[in-house]
Amino acid sequence: MAWDKDQPQNTTKIRNLPSVLTPNWYAIEQADSSFTPYAINLLDRNVLNTSDPTFPVNPVAIADTYAIFSKKDAAGLAQLFGIDTSSNIVQLTGGAASLISNQGSAFLPGGLILKWGDISVAAYGSSTTVTYTQAFPNATLKVFITPSQNYSSIFPAYVASQTASQFTASKGNTSATLSSAFIWLALGY
Repeated sequence: MAWDKDQPQNTTKIRNLPSVLTPNWYAIEQADSSFTPYAINLLDRNVLNTSDPTFPVNPVAIADTYAIFSKKDAAGLAQLFGIDTSSNIVQLTGGAASLISNQGSAFLPGGLILKWGDISVAAYGSSTTVTYTQAFPNATLKVFITPSQNYSSIFPAYVASQTASQFTASKGNTSATLSSAFIWLALGY
């Protein structure tokens, strides 16, 4: 059946709606080439991969179309994904953001995850470890630390080590004796 963009019309009677709309639904589900976008998947994607129902196969790319679809991620949570004409798949959602000042986090489309918070780093010779409330699924890419106060007695801190679940910060000046307040931003995926 062919897609008819002119149906239903303002004058279509309610009793005629099924016979007018049914061909359009068939055209959508059967990927009629006259329908733009080419197709909409109205089925549960989780049934497409019988070998692993928690992480189903991805749809096939469609020419001149960016398709959005839903599937479960590696953690078993339903997420929104997109696939372009070159079969590049981008994860668009990653759970709710935690928009709090200390130990907050947010997922960006494409898979980058931001985490942030506050830290107090003691004088030279000691370090402070921050353990994320939820580890990055794969790795920490970078951690940035900057003073959160404008005091001349604050000396730079640096990231001494980092993993997917934590980072350790140390002070960088031998004459610093006071603890200093810093804010941090971690990027990971």
